[in-house]
Amino acid sequence: MSVKRQGEGQQPTNTAMADAMRQAGMNTGAQPDPVQPQAQAAPQPQAQQQQPFNAGVNMNQQNSRVGSRGRSVLDINANHRRPVPRNLTGEDVQLISQGLKDRAGRIMSEQQKKDFNILVLDNNQNPVTYSSILVCYREQFQGTNHIAVYSLMVESSGAPLEPNSVNIPGTGQVEVDIVGSDIYLNKSYWQVLEKFVIDSFGVDALVHDAGCVVIAAECETTTEAYFNRLLHNSTQACYAIMDNKLGGTEEPFSLGEVGANDQMIARVDFTRQHGENIVGLPVREDIAVTMSAQTQTDPQFGLQQSRPLTRVTGYVDLMYQPAQQAGFQQNQLQMGMFQQQPMATQMYQPRFVMTSIDTLTDAVSMELQLLALATALGLNRNGQWSGTYYAAKGKGTDVDLKDLGALGYEVNLTGDPQAKPDRLDTRATEFDNNAMRQLINMLIAPKLIYSLDIEEAGELSWIHQTYIAAANGDADANLAILQAANNLTMGHFQTLFNPNNPVCYDDQDRIHLGYYYDREGNRRDLREIDYVAILNLAGKTNPKLVEAWEDTHRNTQVPLEIRLAQRKAILQQLISSEIHVKGFARRVSFDNTFLEALSLAIEKSGLAIRPAKGLDDGAATIQRGGYALDHLVAGSNIGNFFNYGSQQQQNSRLFASPFTGSWGRRQ
Repeated sequence: MSVKRQGEGQQPTNTAMADAMRQAGMNTGAQPDPVQPQAQAAPQPQAQQQQPFNAGVNMNQQNSRVGSRGRSVLDINANHRRPVPRNLTGEDVQLISQGLKDRAGRIMSEQQKKDFNILVLDNNQNPVTYSSILVCYREQFQGTNHIAVYSLMVESSGAPLEPNSVNIPGTGQVEVDIVGSDIYLNKSYWQVLEKFVIDSFGVDALVHDAGCVVIAAECETTTEAYFNRLLHNSTQACYAIMDNKLGGTEEPFSLGEVGANDQMIARVDFTRQHGENIVGLPVREDIAVTMSAQTQTDPQFGLQQSRPLTRVTGYVDLMYQPAQQAGFQQNQLQMGMFQQQPMATQMYQPRFVMTSIDTLTDAVSMELQLLALATALGLNRNGQWSGTYYAAKGKGTDVDLKDLGALGYEVNLTGDPQAKPDRLDTRATEFDNNAMRQLINMLIAPKLIYSLDIEEAGELSWIHQTYIAAANGDADANLAILQAANNLTMGHFQTLFNPNNPVCYDDQDRIHLGYYYDREGNRRDLREIDYVAILNLAGKTNPKLVEAWEDTHRNTQVPLEIRLAQRKAILQQLISSEIHVKGFARRVSFDNTFLEALSLAIEKSGLAIRPAKGLDDGAATIQRGGYALDHLVAGSNIGNFFNYGSQQQQNSRLFASPFTGSWGRRQ
């Protein structure tokens, strides 16, 4: 590589390097060439004039100290750019960006190609920590340009983030993990992005945040399916946010679209396998509820056309919540292996933590999200959620993290009040499904609480954050949910629900997202370590650790930063492999009156869902546990639209939800 020099006698040109030097207070004027001595037969040595140490520097008292020039050394690559970067991080960004462009070129119409643009916010040229690929959608409405932007933040484009120390009054310094979503949620990132987008389009415009997903460094791939999923989600988010801001032109989905010959079928699967999210990180999905539609296309030959519609995944976690003493049932329980003694029952409240609520159609809307949520209510019928504990048990002598026998460390199951708490041997030959069923009925309340983990920067955060906003008092977000419920049920919802009642509640918790490696080298979702898992790992040797774990989730009197640090320390203590924190989720829990009204409204709409096999096969300084949960426990009046015959259909930055505009339809 050659470096272009100034020719003799030429004035220096106004280069970027010269500009940078002037901004730094350097003198960029050309220095005259030293006079060369004429050739002599016997040249005499010439004394060379020494340049002063500060030659070329214009001292300025106002900008001669660190921090006085409004810069950051993190921008050194942007300020001192070279033709070839030292690291290959830019190639990852380029590879993903080109893959998205190629996929868009193959499937988009010519008009869609004009409407959408894919830009790269390069951290070598802009003051951002990670580079982001920006999927942009532009519309002009009433003389104003609007641009919706979805960010795909590439983790491998920058150095790993270091934890941050937070000073908590009365406690001192607490270390908190910093992840990609923290960068996205920071106002400075959006300010840089907004200016970059406006400059790139070359027009004045209102820029709307359509969401973000962080592409983990260890999960990058280059398959066509991968690029298609990223492109579908980002374009869908841009469409939805733009329609919301400007008023949608498309009629919302309602149950009126279900045809007279359509059969709606719900299926529940129980598994120990983890799924993957859009960027390839493991997601716990012990329970998957899938709804599909079938239509009889040829009655003579029994041919049917089927289309999957929605899918909800999650797991059951237990909350230590003993019944009030007056409510204890003193029953002579026939427990098979258990002694037939009066026992205080139902010490635990089950919670269905939904790790994903998704539609399996091209469209993603709040109406379809609520339909998916409603299908999960079927788990509450006849305790179907308990089927998760009948799934394949752990291998050999390995600790089974879901073994309910560990409840014996907290509840005396022997019938002998003097006996030491101990694990119940659920692997014994005589401990059959009937014994498991009786154990569950005795110790665990029959109805679920429904909660949703919402990624701070994830595949569907752009729509799920509406729930966070509503839980924190955002009236527009609350209205968006209620209007969608009304749209879905063709007006029945509004006759059953008081709009002044809450939809959901913020748990005031932040959930670690990421993974650890099991013995076989498989990545496992960190959320696999739940209350029962902690009991199995520490209930015998360190029961106080179990209570400490519970407090990190439920004791909101303790600052969240402290609870997060304590929870991570417990994970590091109990998990032999290194834990990898890749993000965080916020958890919301749905109010039972909202769920009941939604369920009844669907039933009044005439929808009948036929359960597939598995949904109803019958296999299926606060006092600890003293939390008010009645407003969350879903009652018996939900899920009645599940029909067990073969009947057919008869007729948000984080808290700022993107759903803040009018829900009137654009003319």
